[in-house]
Amino acid sequence: MSLGQLSKLKNLDISHNSLVGVLSETHFTKLNNLSYLALKSNSLALNFSTQWIPPFQLQMFFASSCNIGPHFPNWLQTQTNLQRLDLSNSSIRDSLPKWFENILSHISELDLSYNQISGKLPRFHGNCSNRILKMNSNKFEGSLATFPSNVKYLDLSHNLLSGHIPQTDGTMNPNLEVVNLSKNRFTGSVRVHLCKVPSIQVLDLSQNNLGNLVNLNVIVLTNNNITGVIPSSLGSLKNLCSLHFATTNLRGIFLCPYKT
Repeated sequence: MSLGQLSKLKNLDISHNSLVGVLSETHFTKLNNLSYLALKSNSLALNFSTQWIPPFQLQMFFASSCNIGPHFPNWLQTQTNLQRLDLSNSSIRDSLPKWFENILSHISELDLSYNQISGKLPRFHGNCSNRILKMNSNKFEGSLATFPSNVKYLDLSHNLLSGHIPQTDGTMNPNLEVVNLSKNRFTGSVRVHLCKVPSIQVLDLSQNNLGNLVNLNVIVLTNNNITGVIPSSLGSLKNLCSLHFATTNLRGIFLCPYKT
């Protein structure tokens, strides 16, 4: 409990240990200058009252694998300087409160993955550049109206999202590199504009309800800078009559799926 008396402490990192027990308000009583708090990868539980107002203003808070749930921590709404937040795998079984959008506007790195957070996605607004947003493996539902602005890494996989994949031409996300929307319930077709974002390195739309292409007859990808391995899923296109891969950088073993 004496930890809470270190009034000049700015950075506290006790990550990746075998610590157990419960952290309460007493542990933070006089930590007025605390701006960096890392508790991740321990067996700690956080027990704060819903009315607690911390004496500090954090810029970074990492609590992955701690027991924070089942409710979303109410005290976070007081943290107006928060830039990086990791609450992944923290036993949260709740929906995001309305006030979360206020602090989200200035968070550049967010990880809420591997919880059971339900409800609609929050509105992603603010001027943070090169955002990293990991909200995969939850129970978010509804549609994704637009891609978050200035996002670099977006993982919303393994949720219950539906509707059409939003359109983007890259102007709002000039540095977009990773988009993972797999294991959802998206329908419709892949928007052409998404394929025109030059910075994208990884695009995973697998295990959705996107347009069925089993009747595809012709694929033409010649004279492109496509790289990677030829997908084995081509073997499922039983009506394919013409396949053109000339002058690309594809590699791997191409096996004919049909007997001659």
